[in-house]
Amino acid sequence: SLSLLSLSPSNMVQQHTFPILKNSEILLCLNELGIPANDKDLTDPNPMRTQQMYGQFAELLLDKTAAYSHCPHLQDLAGMQELEFPELHEESTQAAAFFAGCRKLMLVAGIADFGLVDLIKPEYKRLRRNVSAVINLAKFREEKLPAYIDFTQETEALAAQKSRLEDENERLTADV
Repeated sequence: SLSLLSLSPSNMVQQHTFPILKNSEILLCLNELGIPANDKDLTDPNPMRTQQMYGQFAELLLDKTAAYSHCPHLQDLAGMQELEFPELHEESTQAAAFFAGCRKLMLVAGIADFGLVDLIKPEYKRLRRNVSAVINLAKFREEKLPAYIDFTQETEALAAQKSRLEDENERLTADV
């Protein structure tokens, strides 16, 4: 059974709080998540395939598209008007947004030392650790999501009831 995440900064830096999964377990979980992968993707990772995997994780768990189409437009970024050819930086802003999304995902999953090297020169050991962390997060989310939905619906129902009672109180106060 996968342990719950501990997001305290001291735990994130010193040690991870999730099990490092075997390759077969990782591949099974990736398949369940709808992320196609094979053993070679883990044991001999290439940057393109690894980036696709992280993008799919971000899409599933952070509700962001893999291409980060919600990147700010160049004219909306501070300082872009100072560049002579801002259009040359469109791809770099998308890459920076992609990295920021991956970094956020990894921090939430308990990986504090995720860096660009994990995307451009992936290594088996770190990829296995990172994917294990994200799978742990996905399982935790899946386990807690029904309770969250129930609490959200209950909160909405109570807010609607409160509003009705306030309206009734207002009406009765006016009648008095």
